[in-house]
Amino acid sequence: AIWNGTGNDYLELLRNVMSMDLPVKHAVAYAGYTEHDGKRWWVTKNHKITNHEEPESLAILKSHGEDNIGNRVTYAPEVIGKDEIESFVKELSMVHKSSSETTYPIMGWLWASFIKPLVSKQNHRRFPFLMISGTYGSGKTAFIQEIVWPFCGINDSTNFSCSSTKLPIERTMSCSSSIPVWFDEFKNDMGQSKMESFERLLRRAYGCEEETRGRPDQSTYTITFRSPVIVTGESEPQDSALRERFV
Repeated sequence: AIWNGTGNDYLELLRNVMSMDLPVKHAVAYAGYTEHDGKRWWVTKNHKITNHEEPESLAILKSHGEDNIGNRVTYAPEVIGKDEIESFVKELSMVHKSSSETTYPIMGWLWASFIKPLVSKQNHRRFPFLMISGTYGSGKTAFIQEIVWPFCGINDSTNFSCSSTKLPIERTMSCSSSIPVWFDEFKNDMGQSKMESFERLLRRAYGCEEETRGRPDQSTYTITFRSPVIVTGESEPQDSALRERFV
């Protein structure tokens, strides 16, 4: 549709709409866990999960483009019972059985990431990121794609690059409250400026920091670096303060 009205027409239309008794729904700009009116919700593009019984009150995910991790989550329609959960845990204990010192912290971090808002609230908003490093062919990418991603309900293998420009990284680090986002290819040949820029954003994500920005119309909006972050690569951050902030 094309709007051919004037500014006055717009104001008149706005007054008419505001005078109507329209239904109101709570909208969130990020995927995952959220709270509203004392109730807990889990929200993605295609799913609104809660123990609340009023469907008309379901939260709606306000999409921020295809890079929003909530657009890529799909859950199975059937209910998973106790037997399936016990079977999953048993099989998981057999994954990398000889290297449980590596696997168990990863899965522990993953479980905690699903309730990150609750965990970080008890830790002054801080939440560590997950760093998986190793040489080429060591299985970093396969572990994320075959274990972590299906566990999160993500059915594609897409990741985000550590060497992307600042804006898409910021959007990704703010698009989810409790569904992990994955940045790959952290290595020394990224270039000094890109590495320093990415490490600064990791620090902001660790502290769930906020940044207020202006729009051309003089209004402002706030970005919150709330996403749980997974980083994989052949190198690790060398900054001592940042090393204390990852699992």
